[in-house]
Amino acid sequence: MEGASVDHRADVFSVGAIAYEMVAHRKPFQGDSLTAVMFQIMHGAPDPEALPATAYSPELERIILKALARDRDRRYPSLDAMHADLVSLVRDAAKALLAPRKP
Repeated sequence: MEGASVDHRADVFSVGAIAYEMVAHRKPFQGDSLTAVMFQIMHGAPDPEALPATAYSPELERIILKALARDRDRRYPSLDAMHADLVSLVRDAAKALLAPRKP
């Protein structure tokens, strides 16, 4: 939100940007200059299609995009909350992988 004060949710956004880049192998906001990138951050949205499907889909994509929400009230309230969702995702995926397969 333009003109809003910065708080700890800026860190959530930053971690979301790093996670997006690690998974998509590209930055969430593209531009030829710092001004263009800042414009994209303020007015654009990361492309969810750049996030490849994985064993953690679609939940991983939801977590990353929530961390990158432009409206800070739609972001995770803390890194601990984001961490909890990531831990839950990994636990659920592990259970699914370890579950006995039906013949």
